[in-house]
Formats: sequence, C-alpha cells, structure tokens
Amino acid sequence: MLGNTRIIGQSGGGKTVLMNFCLAQSQKYRHRSASGFCTVFLDKDEGAKGTILLLGGKYLSIKNGKPTGCNPFQMEATETNILFNERLCRVLVTSDGRPLSTDDENRLNHAVRAVMGMDDMSLRRLSVVLQNITEQEHNKENSVAKRLARWCFDDGNGRRGPYWWVLDCPRDVIDFSTHANYGIDGTDFLDNAEIRTPISMYLLHRMDTVIDGRRFMYMMDEAWKWIDDAAFADFAGNKQLTIRKQNGLGVFSTQMPSSLLKSKIAAELVQQVATEIYLANPKADFHEYTEGFKCTVAEFDIIKNLGEESHMFHVKQGHQSFVARLDLSDVRDENDKVVISFDDELAILSGDTENNQLMDEVIAEFGENISDWLPVFHARRKARAKKSKIQPA
Repeated sequence: MLGNTRIIGQSGGGKTVLMNFCLAQSQKYRHRSASGFCTVFLDKDEGAKGTILLLGGKYLSIKNGKPTGCNPFQMEATETNILFNERLCRVLVTSDGRPLSTDDENRLNHAVRAVMGMDDMSLRRLSVVLQNITEQEHNKENSVAKRLARWCFDDGNGRRGPYWWVLDCPRDVIDFSTHANYGIDGTDFLDNAEIRTPISMYLLHRMDTVIDGRRFMYMMDEAWKWIDDAAFADFAGNKQLTIRKQNGLGVFSTQMPSSLLKSKIAAELVQQVATEIYLANPKADFHEYTEGFKCTVAEFDIIKNLGEESHMFHVKQGHQSFVARLDLSDVRDENDKVVISFDDELAILSGDTENNQLMDEVIAEFGENISDWLPVFHARRKARAKKSKIQPA
C-alpha cells in the first residue's frame, strides 16, 4: 500500500506537533522489522530537533559559514561513490556557468579517483583533489583547479576558499545508517543558492544508500523550501513514484499551499499521495484546496470550520475521509484539578524556538546522555515559565 502522506496546516495550527507525534508513533516498527528501520527528517526551524534527540537520534543543523561535517571523499571507495564524487566536482566547477572542457573533465576525474584510492582517510579531502589536478599554463585563470579552489580548505596557496566549509571538512559525519532517526535542519543553507545544490546532492546520495529494503520514511517540513532545489525536486519527484517498492514512504508538510502547488513536482505531490491531512484553517483558500488538492466543497467547508482550538484535522484517503483529533491539553477532574498533564511532552513535540535554545544550553552543560540533560531541561523550562508569570506588567 502506498504510504506517502501530505500535511497542510497554517502557522500555529499544530502541524509541528502532529508531524513529531507521527514520527514518535512510527517507532513501533523500529523493533519489529528484520530488514531494519530508518527515518530521515528534513527539517526547518529545528521543529523536530527535540523529538529526534529524545528518540536517541542524531540531529544536524547546517549553518552558513560553519563546517557542515560533509566530506564525500571519506565514503567507501565503491564505483558508485566514485562516480558520484566525479559528478559532484563537475557541479562545483561549473556552478558559475562556465563550461567544462573534455580535457579538464578528464583531469578532474583522474584527481577524484586518485584521492578515493588513498588508504589514509585524513587525506581524502577536496583540497587533496585540488593538489592532484595538473594545471595548464596557458589557461590558469579559467582552469578547473582555480574554479575548484573556491571550495577547498587549502586553495593551493595556503589560503582557504570561501566555501571550504561546505564539503572539505576533516571528518565526514553524514551517515544515515548510524541512527534509526536522523534530522537535518536546512533553514539556513536552503536560502543560499551558491551552496544549496552541492549539499543537497550529498545528503540525497547518502539517503539513497539506506533506501535498500529496510523500512524507511523521510519527512520534509515546509517541503516547498526543500524542493525549490533541483536536486531535491528530482529526488522527491522520482521517489514519490517508486518508494513503495523500496519499502518506504515520504511525508510532506507545508503551511503555504500555494508554494507547494507552484513547485516543479506539484503533480507528483498531489497525485502520488495516499493520505492527506488538513489541519483547521479558517483562512483556507477555496481554489487552492478544491482545484489544487482536489478536495470536495464539503471537505473544504469542514477544514475551514473545524475551529483553530479544536485540535482536529481532516484526513482523506482516496474517496474516504474522516475527522480526527490530537488533543494534548491537560486532563482535569470535576474540581478542575489537573490529573494528567502533557506539558513535558508538548515542550518537546512543539519544537518551540526558546525551548530548543534552552535544550542546547543544557546539553552543552550536561552532555548528550538523555537521562542527564532532560530532567534539567524540564526543571529550568518550568522555572522560566513560572518566573515570566510573576513578572510585573
């Protein structure tokens, strides 16, 4: 059965909580699958960070100007990985629109293969690829080496290229097989057109290695932002059609339906989705929902009138639809006393920016062991909330 899912909800409508809740619920398959289990969450604004960390996963926020942890030359030296690195280097040296001659391409490929054949992993770097390219004296200004130097830690003259931090890191930390749950925040780098495609290419190449028959789910928050890049658009468009046969599924969400519907792969994101989830949206646009997402007029009326505080959402699968509720409000007794509270859970599931900042501070102080930092995080969070309540107006 096709598992691809689309979640549409306005800002503040509970989309992040719902996505993180679904991610948490998917863990029931983690220990039931003999073939393995993996989720990759392509995040925005670090909304899934807390959830992934509490699931024992790994989370990386890729920031402009800071080492990404990407080094594709430290992958296993298979022919598939070597060919990928040749293609990646071609993208790097043609990113400014200048063509690549056959001779330059051959020199570049030779250098890539030389580096991928090295036993010393510390030498497997883009800077060493640069060192292995033979220059042409008559064409130094437009040479492939000069163009590649922009991406290297050492440009050959003891200087750092402006984009060395993208793919020339001393140690590669990208490996989706090391954790059952993996998160990548792209908020910063997705707006940087210069570096977006090379990073996307590498992340997707790595992701493809774990789409190997194990139970696999990838989630895209604000999907339109990710698929604005050609590499992600190609990947998502193709996988929408084939991922079921590979024992996987994709989950896409957005608070901007118009951006998703205007994307290059809008048809795939509409037609190749088995489950559609629409959160309450009193501002829903009739044309977007009925023409774009093919909702009926009756379904549109339900979505528009559910009520923003109802914790309800409309679920559609084929010709069947129903309304569901995810209500994590406090449960009170007849005396209005709280008997069940989901305050701690919501602090994680909501992906709140202030909570994420506090989480970072506590983890930096107490280490990454969940049992060490989580109690401190909740204690400080509650103390902060209590203090803000008693502050004078």
